[in-house]
Amino acid sequence: MQIEIGGNRHVKIVYFGLWILSFGVLQAASTDTYDQLKTADGLTYNACTVTKVEPDGLTIIYSDGAAKIPFSKLPTDIQQKYNFDPNVAQKYTTEQVARRKAQAQANLEALETAERIKKLKEAAYRVELKISQITPSGAIAKCIIVKQEDVVEKATVPDPTALRPDRVREETRKRTIERRTKLDEPIWVTGLPSSLVDGDSWEGFIWFTGTKDYTTVIGASKRVRSATADIGSL
Repeated sequence: MQIEIGGNRHVKIVYFGLWILSFGVLQAASTDTYDQLKTADGLTYNACTVTKVEPDGLTIIYSDGAAKIPFSKLPTDIQQKYNFDPNVAQKYTTEQVARRKAQAQANLEALETAERIKKLKEAAYRVELKISQITPSGAIAKCIIVKQEDVVEKATVPDPTALRPDRVREETRKRTIERRTKLDEPIWVTGLPSSLVDGDSWEGFIWFTGTKDYTTVIGASKRVRSATADIGSL
């Protein structure tokens, strides 16, 4: 068989026999109708139209709705018509079950990932850091937490509906302000860019992780809050 493309190019289909077989199955799936189908377990389906043929059964629409009927419950002549093979059907069913389980697991993991990302975003702090001491494993830094907040304010404005120009009215306005809170004690931060040196400034997001004991430049032991700028480490 040949198919003409663009008027002057032909593509030869090598597996002609397979194409004919597939076409026949599709035709059967889209046109086969039955006045009645009875199953081995006593169910009856009236005015049936086959919409899909799979190795393990037929999907139909019928007078009361839609259903999939396993070949194992259909008469022998129906099984033979659609080349039913119990071994092939069992393998197909097993693969379908495994595929559905894998998809369900993937959906669950995607949901858990989305929930985790949401929680991480909620736990993030936007900060401005001033590096006091860089070490191979982290840095001691002074920290200012920067937070945006919505505030509601009342303002007195001229009343455009009043007859007298000196009439005023109150309006409620909403605006976003930036609050900056300087922490009293320095913090220990990991995950910062390796290019930073003592005295540098850095702005970004951090996640507080607990506390850290460290030794100061004069040899004193100190415990401070710890945080990371590397979301991948959480």
